[in-house]
Amino acid sequence: MVKPCPTGCGANARPGHLMCGTCWVVVPKPLQDEVLSTWANYRRAYGKSASRTAITVLLADYRKAADAAKNSGPGKAAASAAKRATAPAKKAADAAKKATSKKTTA
Repeated sequence: MVKPCPTGCGANARPGHLMCGTCWVVVPKPLQDEVLSTWANYRRAYGKSASRTAITVLLADYRKAADAAKNSGPGKAAASAAKRATAPAKKAADAAKKATSKKTTA
């Protein structure tokens, strides 16, 4: 079952993944490593039936790293890339409109 990417980019995240692949590659590598290692630590402790307190602390560490990754701007970066791609066309249209309006007033 797919879920929407939590960054708001509009894509879907695969099951078991924090976010879509497009947004994940925008997350800085050190933060990616932190998310993966905190998740692995949590899963390892959960599998060994560690104390509830230890599992809670490890889960909090993972959530903190995951939230940092979600808020690192991947969805915003994708939206801004789309905006940059359309900017030259918009500039050209604005310039053409301006040129046309100058001709009609002259």
